[in-house]
Amino acid sequence: MVFLSSRMDDLNCNNQCRWYLGFFDRAITGSLSLSSVERCDCVRANASIGSAPYYTTDHPFVGPPTVPPDPLSQALCCKEGPDVPLASCTATGLCHANTYENAKPFDTNATWADTYSTPFVCVLPKSTSRYSESWQMPAAVHAACMQDGDAAADSRCRQWRSELLAAGTEVLHCGECSACSTRHDLEVLNRTKDFITERTTSCSTHFVAQEWWTVDDLSACLVAAGIDFSTDPALAWAQSTDKPSCMDAWTDNVVSDATLCKSFCYTKFVNSTNTGDFARDQCLQCDEYSSGPAFIKTAGANRRSTGIQSDINRTQLLGTPWEQKICKVGFFSGARDSRGSIAGR
Repeated sequence: MVFLSSRMDDLNCNNQCRWYLGFFDRAITGSLSLSSVERCDCVRANASIGSAPYYTTDHPFVGPPTVPPDPLSQALCCKEGPDVPLASCTATGLCHANTYENAKPFDTNATWADTYSTPFVCVLPKSTSRYSESWQMPAAVHAACMQDGDAAADSRCRQWRSELLAAGTEVLHCGECSACSTRHDLEVLNRTKDFITERTTSCSTHFVAQEWWTVDDLSACLVAAGIDFSTDPALAWAQSTDKPSCMDAWTDNVVSDATLCKSFCYTKFVNSTNTGDFARDQCLQCDEYSSGPAFIKTAGANRRSTGIQSDINRTQLLGTPWEQKICKVGFFSGARDSRGSIAGR
């Protein structure tokens, strides 16, 4: 049987073929299989390299039990109120947990995500360096930076960053370097931290709704909204042929959400306003668990990995398996002045 693939099918197959057959290789593309709607045919340089599943189904993830009966509900999950930490919550029984069937596993060794246990940081070795490098933290420093609620450990963690800066090396973010590990893209993350979620959602809804929109149109929408991530992979990669740009990381994420999270995000087509409440917003959760692993692997840098407090409230999940931590040694881990310098240095 022959199936007709849509624009979104083929874009999703691009993502799936790269995930399974060569993650950072943009020369790999995919299309909906001619024989099955459950598979993608994958090619590189016009030569078949195999196939990939249209949906990843071997790593379902169960989210926190904090989602109201429907996205418009004002039902409280905890008797104590909407913002009480889940660890101190007396459940009302009015909320549930979603299982995100198409989630992918995070690379916990390389990226600042999931268990937040990576020993790697992305650094600029000296002020004249063009490209960032992935360094492994000393074991004692890594152990100190992983501790929470320990003033001595936090001090040791900050001291290590200060020592590197004194030697001319800046830490950009926790986790290995990737497509967004550039000064420009970190500046975009910081400059847009109060509105990026809402404006990206607005561009995403237009991209899904307008069949004639291409990924270039989506990119142009983001730039017009002030979200001007770099589009040249040569800014991030010493060997940049067929590598992703930072903008690629963000547009790929939109495609992933449009494919995997449509059922959880349908209200965003009506109102793209950011709820700001991760625990109660199933659309934000689906993005994190279903699209997040590929996004953070491509981008390297996101708000949490660079030390930025974003426009999404995640405090209710502190101390739970669903907690999303902020890097303690990232470029923005601490107040910086207009020149980007840490206050007090």
